[in-house]
Amino acid sequence: MKYFMKSFFFIFLLLVPVSSMGWATVQAPVLKWEYGGCYSTWCETGWYSSPAVADLDGNGTKEIIASAYSVVALKGSTGEVIWRVDSGKGRSSPSGYSHRTWPGIWIRDIDGDNIPEIITAHSGGYVSVYDNHGYFKSGWPKRPTTNELRGLVVSDIDGDGSSEIIVTGATYGKTNTWVFEHDGHLRPGWPQLGNDSGSAWGVFNDNAWVDDLDNDGQKEIIVPSDVTTLCVYRPNGVQVNASSIYGNKKWGAVGTWESLNTELRGWGHCNGVRAESFRSNFAHGAAVVTDVDGDGTVEVVATGNMYDCDADYPPAKYTSLFIFNADRSRFKKGDWNWQQAPVNTDAPLNEDYHVIESCQPNPVVVDLDGDHKKEILFSSYDGRMHAFWLDKSEHDRQLALFRLSQQ
Repeated sequence: MKYFMKSFFFIFLLLVPVSSMGWATVQAPVLKWEYGGCYSTWCETGWYSSPAVADLDGNGTKEIIASAYSVVALKGSTGEVIWRVDSGKGRSSPSGYSHRTWPGIWIRDIDGDNIPEIITAHSGGYVSVYDNHGYFKSGWPKRPTTNELRGLVVSDIDGDGSSEIIVTGATYGKTNTWVFEHDGHLRPGWPQLGNDSGSAWGVFNDNAWVDDLDNDGQKEIIVPSDVTTLCVYRPNGVQVNASSIYGNKKWGAVGTWESLNTELRGWGHCNGVRAESFRSNFAHGAAVVTDVDGDGTVEVVATGNMYDCDADYPPAKYTSLFIFNADRSRFKKGDWNWQQAPVNTDAPLNEDYHVIESCQPNPVVVDLDGDHKKEILFSSYDGRMHAFWLDKSEHDRQLALFRLSQQ
């Protein structure tokens, strides 16, 4: 199977009535319209960016905003194009080269004027804030790097009533995260990582997450990247301390090994012995912050790429799944013990970029069975969709098997 690219852009109407037993009966999707955002004879190549839906003009009807190589606003009812701008440009900008869009589109009133803004990030290092008609807001766009921006989060991280824009990039160095104020000014303390509080490298998926880990009213920024660590920052760019079981270390200085004993020691021999050599890389592994067990505290769920540090990679071993407490220690409560994460979710079917796009194992954390505890789902390069319960059991594993075409 050669490159699989998303055609841009389809909408389905999915009807999901809920039975008295609490399970949803999913009917076949009904095509509402198709090829929205396409041109008369061709469509732009879509990547991983998800569209957003909002009532941009306050008239009571919803619009769809999406981006492949251009940002386009569509009528939700028909898919008709309302306006289009080249990615990284505004409606008043001269035409020119467009940049692909990796992270999802954000719609948020970032400045408190009760009018939504459209926030996007692109290849070429462009991050943009548009008004609801597709014109640049004052102070935008910005270009903090010439590398592709693959991550975008919009959130009020300091609780002051206005939103900040966090972008992460596919850089080839430790500096990979920028935080901008709503007016386009770079926030003090950023970019990161610019010191020795941890390890970081390029972010090759929409990996970052923002949430209040310690209930202090301010949000932390969690950034997995192309190393074995996850960096966690406060709004001022200072990295958060990890549990004392790791010594006097920040989150970003704690390497992630398959073996907890090796992880607690802080290093492995990388000698081909599994317990000394298997560690995880988070280049494509997104993070999710949520309360997995309903006890009122949040955990960090992350996927990585387990490999043998003696042999390096490729080849990879399997997609690794971790649950961390807010202090970076591994999750353990009662019978739920994630101090040893699940192993051997199977090796990749293929890692050749010329055959198939790189797997982006974004975890989804949701209560599937109504027991008020959350399950974790992710797709993997082993050809499966995995669904783990908190007891680390995996349900219907064989039913979710998808094999690559032999073409």
